[in-house]
Amino acid sequence: MFEVDWSASDDAGIADVTIELRDSKGTTVDSASPPASGTSASGTGVELRDPKGQGDDYTIVVLVTDTAGQTDTDEVSDRAEGDDP
Repeated sequence: MFEVDWSASDDAGIADVTIELRDSKGTTVDSASPPASGTSASGTGVELRDPKGQGDDYTIVVLVTDTAGQTDTDEVSDRAEGDDP
């Protein structure tokens, strides 16, 4: 399991946030769409899981779309160690 803390801001206003967990093949194995609006938003403890999980490399991608339809992303890679609950 991965717990994701995120934040985003956009002068045009935030329309949508999606957080994806991608496996080493680039396949999205879990995602969440936390509530977000206004010109600034954030969240903590968003949980993402892959049932097979242990020992694989993952990329966590945060996609933010503003009210003008523009999307930006940020990502980080990590390894599932298998010792998390």
